[in-house]
Amino acid sequence: DYADCRIELHSDIDLDKIEWTPIGNSQNVFKGTFMGKSHTVTNLKISKKGSNSGLFGCIADGEIYNLVLTDSTVSGEENVGGIVGESRKAKIENCISYAYIEANGEAGGIVGLNVGGRVSKCINFGFVYSSVAGGIVGKICPHAIDDLHAQFFRRLAAEDHPAHKDLEIIHHGTVFGIYRQ
Repeated sequence: DYADCRIELHSDIDLDKIEWTPIGNSQNVFKGTFMGKSHTVTNLKISKKGSNSGLFGCIADGEIYNLVLTDSTVSGEENVGGIVGESRKAKIENCISYAYIEANGEAGGIVGLNVGGRVSKCINFGFVYSSVAGGIVGKICPHAIDDLHAQFFRRLAAEDHPAHKDLEIIHHGTVFGIYRQ
């Protein structure tokens, strides 16, 4: 779980579109500190249909700082995000995503589901395609968010609006999809 570990990225990484297994899952969460040091992860690919999809699948009480994600595709059922699928009381700061995100449930450019954590100073320029989509966070439970910017596309499926086939809507400034206390 890396609870007492600080991991630093010292150079850019190209994952070469090889199927990625997210760091941490709901049974074995990542609890450490990850310092991206403004380096870029390129060509992340997750195409397996499951929950908690992202570079990090599930993080709890951990921290992720200063990371850039580009030329990447992340898909799953729910809790799907470019940087983190599910964040539990974690801190995510200064992250940027240019990824294509696709899910059936909660999906966000940075975080799919944020439960009691803090997401700040993050930017999403990627695409989010889901029924529950947010530019930064797909779904937020008791939360803290600030200094965010999102620019993303949400493609509405034909079943959402039967009269409009393949409708695209661009959202500027949308931070999250659903907030629940």
